[in-house]
Amino acid sequence: MTTKTLLVNWVYAGALGHAVEAFKQANSFKNGNPDFEVSVMINSEAGIDLGNCIGSIENVYAVDLHEFEPGIQCQIALNRFPRQWDFLFTDNRAGFPCGFDDRIDRFHQEFRNWVQADTRTGGGENTEDFPEMKPSALAAHLPIEARDFAAQFWHGSGFP
Repeated sequence: MTTKTLLVNWVYAGALGHAVEAFKQANSFKNGNPDFEVSVMINSEAGIDLGNCIGSIENVYAVDLHEFEPGIQCQIALNRFPRQWDFLFTDNRAGFPCGFDDRIDRFHQEFRNWVQADTRTGGGENTEDFPEMKPSALAAHLPIEARDFAAQFWHGSGFP
C-alpha cells in the first residue's frame, strides 16, 4: 500500500501568523488521516523553522518569492519541490489577486500550472472528494537547545 501525500499550499505574506495558519491546516489533515504524509509550502520569510517542530508535518517547503519576480525563469525554483501529490490543498486567497505583492500572484499561477495533484481544492478549486480534517490544538516540540536558550529568560515558576 502506498502512503497518500497531501500538500498544504499556503504561500502568502511572510508574517508568522500565515505560517501558523498553514501548520494548523496541516495538523488538522494529519489528525483526520494519520496514515498520510502531510507537508506544507509557505513563504520563505515566514516561520519555516517552527514547522519542523510540529510532529504532524512531514516536510516544510520554503518558497523564495524573489524567484518569482517578473522576468525571472521560475521553472528552476519550482523544480526544487516535489511535483506529484495525491492531494493539494491551497489557501483560498490564491484564487484572487493578492493586491500587495505581484510575486505571490505569479507564484500561484505558475505553481497551479506546474504541480500535478490527483485531487485539488482551494484557490478557487473545490471538490467534495477531499480528505477529512479534524482540528485540534497545535503543539510545537522545540529542540532542547531552543528550550535551554529560552529558559535563561524565564523568570516564572517552572519553565513550561
